[in-house]
Amino acid sequence: MNHIKALAVCLLIGITFLTSSNFIVPLADAQSTKILVDPSASTANVGETITISVMITNVQEMFGYEFRLFWNTSLLESTLWNYTTKEWINYSVTPSTPPASWGDRYYVGREDITVLDDGRSRYFLSIAAIPPSPPVSGSFSLATFTFKVIDEGSTLLDLANTVVGDQYANSIPHTAVDGFFTTIRRDVAITKVQPKSPSVTQNSTLRIDVEATNFGEIAENFTVTTYVNNTITGEIKVVGAQVVVNLAPSTFREYAFYLNTVNMTFGIYWVFANATVVERDVNATNNQMVDGTIEVTSHVTRDVT
Repeated sequence: MNHIKALAVCLLIGITFLTSSNFIVPLADAQSTKILVDPSASTANVGETITISVMITNVQEMFGYEFRLFWNTSLLESTLWNYTTKEWINYSVTPSTPPASWGDRYYVGREDITVLDDGRSRYFLSIAAIPPSPPVSGSFSLATFTFKVIDEGSTLLDLANTVVGDQYANSIPHTAVDGFFTTIRRDVAITKVQPKSPSVTQNSTLRIDVEATNFGEIAENFTVTTYVNNTITGEIKVVGAQVVVNLAPSTFREYAFYLNTVNMTFGIYWVFANATVVERDVNATNNQMVDGTIEVTSHVTRDVT
């Protein structure tokens, strides 16, 4: 078996050498064969996981391959790699998914993850079939990754140094297509607080319109609460709360609140509304809005303008 493995190693070395030199024997149209990240774009929240595959499509007579995949270390973490001991958690469960027709007759020259000094992590896979495994044609998954999202941001899923070859160590021309990951942006806000009148008599009711907006990328559920706050005494009164259900991205809704002034102290009150902060809200500062004042009095004294 050692001489067979040596043959596989020689094939890998030969493929790599030919790919990096001027002695390339093209076997297929480079535009028809691709190594790509699937799906091409992924999104998730912090704490969730994503699954991606590195695929090869429309290949003919493939007998070995090699590639490197890079990503931002601070955003994504492989669930299969022990970052402390720098080894696979379970060596029988790694990302590589060799063609099924090879069975166990293939040689892995290298498969590991390295955390680089430039802030990226690199997955390195080099693999070749061992005769009598047949060359394979078609479209296949070469590796499947599960990543845990550990922080907000975005990262290129960068395929580099891709090598594909046949059983004679001829390079198979191909193109590499990167992928992209970004966390889901979540941002709800209060965008309007508008009393129907700047003045209201005691023992009556005043309508306050509040607008809630979803600046994020997924539908959100949250609660909007409206308050008034006496500018002199600091007295705070809750006008009311309403639950916002399934507010779609890039949309807003207006809600009517009714201030009951029974037994309220005469004076000037700030009017404000607050939206509960959704998990991983990227801008919690816009969740509250104070917009003007109203006066509670024994009779209406302020002009409505």
